[in-house]
Amino acid sequence: MPTEKPPSQTPHPNKDLISDDQDFWSRQFLKHIELNLLDVITGLPPSASQDEYQAATLQAVVETLLDSGMALDDFPSLVAKAIAKIEGKQSSTNATQWTSAMNARRMDLIDRQIQETITVQEQIELARLTEAMRMVVDSEKSQPMEGMKALHAKLLSVRDEEPGN
Repeated sequence: MPTEKPPSQTPHPNKDLISDDQDFWSRQFLKHIELNLLDVITGLPPSASQDEYQAATLQAVVETLLDSGMALDDFPSLVAKAIAKIEGKQSSTNATQWTSAMNARRMDLIDRQIQETITVQEQIELARLTEAMRMVVDSEKSQPMEGMKALHAKLLSVRDEEPGN
């Protein structure tokens, strides 16, 4: 049986950072997910395992997303994006090197996605590769520091050569 999490007595510190529309949508989503979860878990046996509760919870999430207008075909890529974001947060401190092999694999997966032949596992892999690429591109390591230093030194020397300096 899953353990109960006590309700939070303090408001979330980022509550003021979301719009009224985001707040409304989130609250409606939570109400609907609760109703869908209750519908799903009533079919579970009293001795249900943790795996059965997790599957029921995921089913309730999917049903709630479908109720909100999502197409079922969009679910795998949505899950892949969520997994990639979670993995990105967990490994954000050590961005990997982006290799030509990783880039080639990503391009192959994009081709499969365009051709609509990509599998769920490949969608997850594509999302992971895309997130890894973004982490490397956005990291300070990817900046051409040596070139920037050389340009900076050149600009300083030009400035120093000007009359009056």
